[in-house]
Amino acid sequence: STALNWGNDAPLGFGLSAGLEDVQYDSADPGLYDRRTERLGASLRADLSQVLQLTLAVNASRFDPAVGASRDTTGLQLGLNLTQPRGVFGVTLGLDDTPDGQRQRLGFTHQLELPQSALTYTLGASRSSNDHIYMTGALTYQHALPQGNLSLDLNRSVTSSDTTDAESLQTNAALNWQQDVTSTGSLTLGLAWAEAVETASNLTTSNTRMTATWRQSLAQDWAL
Repeated sequence: STALNWGNDAPLGFGLSAGLEDVQYDSADPGLYDRRTERLGASLRADLSQVLQLTLAVNASRFDPAVGASRDTTGLQLGLNLTQPRGVFGVTLGLDDTPDGQRQRLGFTHQLELPQSALTYTLGASRSSNDHIYMTGALTYQHALPQGNLSLDLNRSVTSSDTTDAESLQTNAALNWQQDVTSTGSLTLGLAWAEAVETASNLTTSNTRMTATWRQSLAQDWAL
């Protein structure tokens, strides 16, 4: 994947992105299929005033499985952000045109900068391609510790599956704790859980992941 952005410090900014993912399995499992996904995107940001910002993004993707026909999806997202002393308030409208039908979403976002932490939450709703309405939302919390930091991420959204491109209701939760143990070494512990439910078939997939990472500074420009 690659991305190019310009005009970041100007009242008007633009962006382009492209991505390619190719997955091949060496297993004979009949439920695993090789696949190729291509993505293109373009974005625009306009500062309407010192406190009001408009964003517009368009994207297109092609999902090409080894078994079955390819699937093309296009999307449009419009956002409006208002910066106030209490934080940033935003509203987002999205529309995806998928092979199974149109997907629509609406979300309200609030970003708060606290003395030793940062909080961002989103509340919204999404109409799936089969005309079902799901409540969606997200929460990101980061807290600075005396010698480290703590972060919490929660997310619930309706999107296309990376493995089958079928529409799914995805729920994710992650907790990470990072602590400086020595002046040159730090330890990070993470716990994550994810669940995906296909909206058409109710097929459910879930997994849990635990991670432990040690980072050691070797020199000014090197770390292990």
